[in-house]
Amino acid sequence: MRLSAARESTWHPSILIVVSCLGLLLLQLGCEPGPGAPARDAGAGGGGPNPETWPDNRPLPPPTEPGIRLRTEVLDTPVDLELGRPAQQLLVFDDCARRPRLLPAPLTCRLEDAGGWVVRAADGRTVTTPGPCPMSIRTLEGAPETILLDGRVSPGAIDLVPLPASSGSGSGRDERSPPRVDVVVELDMETYLAGVLDGELYAHWPLGTFMAQAVAARSFALAESTFWRSRRHFDLVAGPSSQAWAGLATSDRAREAIEATRGFVLLHEGRVVPAYYSSSCGGLPASAVDSISDRASHDIPPLKPRSSATPCCEGAPVRAWEVRLPLDEVEAALSRAFPGGFPDGLVRIEVAERNVAGRPLRHRLVDRAGESRSLGSDDLRRLLGRVPRLESGEAGPLRSDAFEARIVGEVLVIEGRGFGHGVGLCQFGAFERGREGVDWRQLVLEYYPEAGLTRSWE
Repeated sequence: MRLSAARESTWHPSILIVVSCLGLLLLQLGCEPGPGAPARDAGAGGGGPNPETWPDNRPLPPPTEPGIRLRTEVLDTPVDLELGRPAQQLLVFDDCARRPRLLPAPLTCRLEDAGGWVVRAADGRTVTTPGPCPMSIRTLEGAPETILLDGRVSPGAIDLVPLPASSGSGSGRDERSPPRVDVVVELDMETYLAGVLDGELYAHWPLGTFMAQAVAARSFALAESTFWRSRRHFDLVAGPSSQAWAGLATSDRAREAIEATRGFVLLHEGRVVPAYYSSSCGGLPASAVDSISDRASHDIPPLKPRSSATPCCEGAPVRAWEVRLPLDEVEAALSRAFPGGFPDGLVRIEVAERNVAGRPLRHRLVDRAGESRSLGSDDLRRLLGRVPRLESGEAGPLRSDAFEARIVGEVLVIEGRGFGHGVGLCQFGAFERGREGVDWRQLVLEYYPEAGLTRSWE
């Protein structure tokens, strides 16, 4: 979870409909009812506001383990997939016909650019849809709980959600994103978290670091899933825009850390803390209000930095870094933010504002005529990330917004610290504290001041 998740909304098939139809089908077949998908409360907490009007991402702690809707892939159309093991029975539900079909695997599922799904079962039966409607595939009770998806082991609840081309969401502000299919799986929270630990941390890191990360990742997942539950068809992304996820084949260390901290979440004033974290704060921790968004739920003590720079992550390989950019291309990139650009030439970029820990928040850009303009650190970081570097000739995002810049001749030298937004737990710092033998409870609370730990479910 290195960046904020991209915001989008669309339809998601109702599991209640699937389960109801499945019950009718299995009664006709004389079988026991099959299982539903994992729980869908995702931390909304009983008795609170309607999720449709939930004001922020700070839910009440749920009494039972929730489920997670995880987007694992985004596929360009046309899509051609194979699902299931030989002789496995899979429930297939499409939103066009709105009825379930029990089909023998493996299934081939194809969606053309223009048209609907064509699903072929192992016994030769074919299911077609008149349009690109969402498709759900589920395992049955008493059968293997996983599905092979193009040869990879996937949870036994998969949704294939087609989305049309849309404007303004491509790689550029005015570009269109092409038609795609989102692959969304559903799984229990703790099962999901074991894959997060293996995706976020190095395998040789201390168990205490894994345990502290488990609490932060669990709290973050609860907050995100509550926020997105009624807004889009998935809660989290398997990648840096949410949390890395290594899949279902998890390590002993990850499973041990999850089991030891099962159900533990961070709370402040009775509600879950959206526990952001990053690879390395560079010794300059950030505030969520400054680095994530100014949402009211971020303006709480656990998401504010300590009052001074810290020796945290001293040994991190990304604690300090340097990038060199051609000045003329920097001026061209900055002209996108300032109409008219810098006709007199840029002579200085200086830090105009810092947070209490010394992390830069705003920069002042001064030209030869003495005119100055102000730009936030994150905005400046984004613009400078578009400039090809002298070292490689390629553009790329800066590792963090904790940097200072100086002009040397015709070159802008950027000296930065850390990797990521710097809010909350610093993973390399937690590694060093874990290696010192610090208890995981103390470790995680060091990074979220005034938070408390509670076990929400057993």
